[in-house]
Amino acid sequence: MRNIALLKNNITNILKNKSMKNFLILSVLFLFILNHTSLAQQHKIRKASRIREEEKLYELSMIWKEVSYNFDNMDNCPNLNVDSLYRAYIPLVRKTQDDLEDFKLIQRFMAHFNNAHTCMTDFPTYLDDYMGRLYLKSIYKNGKIFVENIPIQHVGKLNIGDEIITINGIDAVEYFKQNYIPYYSLSNADNKMSSAMFAYGLPHCHPLHTKFILGIKTSEGIKKVKIFADRKMDDVSSKWIVKDFSSFNDNIFAIDLKNSFAYINLNGANSNSDKFFAEHIDSLRNIQDLILDLSHHGGGQAIYNRNIYEFLLKQDTISYSDCTTRVNRPFYKARGAYWCNDTLKGDALNDFYCACFHNTHFEPIEEYTNYKYLNTSEKSSRFQGNIYVIIGDNTFSAGEDLVNMLSQDKNIKFFGKKTGGSTGNPYRFRLPSGIEIRPLREIVEAKIKASLQGDRSRRSNLLFNRLESNKAEYESA
Repeated sequence: MRNIALLKNNITNILKNKSMKNFLILSVLFLFILNHTSLAQQHKIRKASRIREEEKLYELSMIWKEVSYNFDNMDNCPNLNVDSLYRAYIPLVRKTQDDLEDFKLIQRFMAHFNNAHTCMTDFPTYLDDYMGRLYLKSIYKNGKIFVENIPIQHVGKLNIGDEIITINGIDAVEYFKQNYIPYYSLSNADNKMSSAMFAYGLPHCHPLHTKFILGIKTSEGIKKVKIFADRKMDDVSSKWIVKDFSSFNDNIFAIDLKNSFAYINLNGANSNSDKFFAEHIDSLRNIQDLILDLSHHGGGQAIYNRNIYEFLLKQDTISYSDCTTRVNRPFYKARGAYWCNDTLKGDALNDFYCACFHNTHFEPIEEYTNYKYLNTSEKSSRFQGNIYVIIGDNTFSAGEDLVNMLSQDKNIKFFGKKTGGSTGNPYRFRLPSGIEIRPLREIVEAKIKASLQGDRSRRSNLLFNRLESNKAEYESA
């Protein structure tokens, strides 16, 4: 900050002398200030930071304690030692120079658990005025990164469809692998690059006006384009070239009465999707073939799935997905310290003591496990045709719940790719600084192994690889 003040004084002196030499010096100095704007913002962030080192360490210990005892889905990170991870992050936290660095470090810590519901969901707003994101949306396709949407102010510099070859002199794909992917909490590893694109989520928060130099592929070579992280955190204005742009498709309904065919796309589990489906139920009753597209179902509240699966499932009795949760048994943990014997692995009592000792004991959630209820939809009014469900790596959370419920009907066929992973019941808690953390505390027993990527118990006997059994049909479709 002091250096920039000195530069401003030099500029004032130069303005008094109008020689060409001084004019050139002035131009260089202006460029220097422009390129160091983010340094000034970093200084402001450090000045606005509130969390002392001991408080940062305390908050890290709170997160470590919570995930050590209550995080359920260790199957998705089997080689992760939580204690070793915690110890490795202690010196890293101590080295952070401001609160933003600490927040990003917490994001990275949570991302090690490979679970979309286990993440940092919010941080305090007192730094909002000093942070920004790129006004740019990108997309990852076939191993390459393209510009997907731009604001009005970038017209002339960028075009929708431009291929981004480099970012700040580094290969674009490699840049994302180094700077963004490590901060994203996702269950499906295949979806990390797509989810990390500009400029969604907390990992894309930078000091305001941070400069990025994009290498854009053109017919004449690589063109360098400068853009800045100047979209403030509270900016909800719509300056995009493509208006009403969304990463998820809208709810869509199409019908072909001549060929007795219908298509319905649902983008989430909410009151709007529930109402949308209900509006078209009468049109579906006499249709022979229905395609239900859940490939961009972003999740929501599973209660809004009920009217959908009750109409589509033909059976009178419906089963909930079996669920388990991690349980701490201190008394049996103490016994396990004496009686757990790895050479007796397979013995039920020994395995129980060992699980309690290692804090990996799971128990069924009574409200769901083996729970069955009567389908409230009139049998005569339920859908009687063929059902084809499209799923993909953007099928998340309550979308996977719907997939799981529909999988009870073995006549329903599922096509596509592995879902995004992470359905279940995450627990939210807020740290003293204002950071909000969300670890998963429930495992839903996945009934379709190939489609439900995350959140399943290693002891599940309910995994049916139906997608693989339909592979030949899928490939010919």
